[in-house]
Amino acid sequence: MAICEDCKQEMLTAATCTFDHVSIEGVLHRRVWYGSEPSDWGGRSGKRCGDCGVEPGGFHHPGCDIEHCPGCGRQLISCGCDLNTVWCIGSQVVGQLTGRHPEGAEGQGDA
Repeated sequence: MAICEDCKQEMLTAATCTFDHVSIEGVLHRRVWYGSEPSDWGGRSGKRCGDCGVEPGGFHHPGCDIEHCPGCGRQLISCGCDLNTVWCIGSQVVGQLTGRHPEGAEGQGDA
């Protein structure tokens, strides 16, 4: 079993992570849903995410290699945007992020 540290769901069977917004530099952004990324990672053909297991149309689990940043559009785990370490449902802050990309990640390599 692979349990998401943030939403507490089984990652390979959950349709989506429950967090739909992220705060970047103090501004709330709706997260990018799986299948809407510029490159098709399988979501457009109905396949679950190969990294975190969400279904097409779902939000990736934090730390997923496929998720794109809603602020800059690059790969979230390496984009370099200042995530404020909070995850939100709508406009309500619901917790601290644990699956965060590493501090000081360089903005290299788009997914």
